[in-house]
Amino acid sequence: MSQDNRQRAAPAITSTSNEQVRFVKSLYVTNVRRREKLFVVEGVRLLEEALGAGVTPEFVLVAPEQLTRTPRGAALYERLKNYPCQTVTE
Repeated sequence: MSQDNRQRAAPAITSTSNEQVRFVKSLYVTNVRRREKLFVVEGVRLLEEALGAGVTPEFVLVAPEQLTRTPRGAALYERLKNYPCQTVTE
């Protein structure tokens, strides 16, 4: 099974107290971003631009039901198969 299939097959994160969700939320604090040398990219357009600029995501939290509502979002969702993704609920 590929990495993509394993991660997308994992149960969806449903709690905001999940460790990954808490870590992403912590990155909104400047000192944490600097210490971790990471930042958050949110939204279809910004993620498309980041990927187009050659940014390689550490991981992606994705709500497939929300993302695939538009053709543009569905195309991005397909593109994300090349990166570590974790499904979350809306």
